[in-house]
Amino acid sequence: MQFQSKVKQVTNYVNYLVITTSNVPDLSDLPSKPVRVDKWLDDQSLKSGPRQHWDTEDTRILETEFCKFNKSPTKQEIKEMFTTNECLAAICTKEGFNRCYEKEKTIMKKLAKQ
Repeated sequence: MQFQSKVKQVTNYVNYLVITTSNVPDLSDLPSKPVRVDKWLDDQSLKSGPRQHWDTEDTRILETEFCKFNKSPTKQEIKEMFTTNECLAAICTKEGFNRCYEKEKTIMKKLAKQ
């Protein structure tokens, strides 16, 4: 019983310290009128831009390189291909690896359907 009393005293003291030493945030800059979430989201510009189309020559090069595989290579193998092959490295530099990786997956899905 005495132990529980001590624990309660310590807990109360810790809570007191937290309340008295914490900084209270300045709330004066908050809007006075409520803001709807959908309006706020529109203001945040979270929408993606227009779809970026691939250059036909780049697509042809990628299809030529990846049609040699029966199944999709691993991400590490793809990364290695984009660093060692000059044509693929140029495309990767222009488009970025993530975009090239997504394109490779699309190409492999298209080849699997054929």
